[in-house]
Amino acid sequence: MITYDVNKQIGNEAELAFKGLAADTKPTGTYDGYDLMNGSSFFEMDTQDVYFYNGATDSCLAQP
Repeated sequence: MITYDVNKQIGNEAELAFKGLAADTKPTGTYDGYDLMNGSSFFEMDTQDVYFYNGATDSCLAQP
């Protein structure tokens, strides 16, 4: 149950703000036709945890 908003877009690259559950797979690389920008975020509605996309490692990093 992932939803998202486009915060910023340059060509096919976009900074996306995702909302979902802890059990959802965090998006990396591309999502719904967009190439993820560094800083795209994922908010877990059930845990309140926030993750940010790191393009250098193509992974999502939990925020303290």
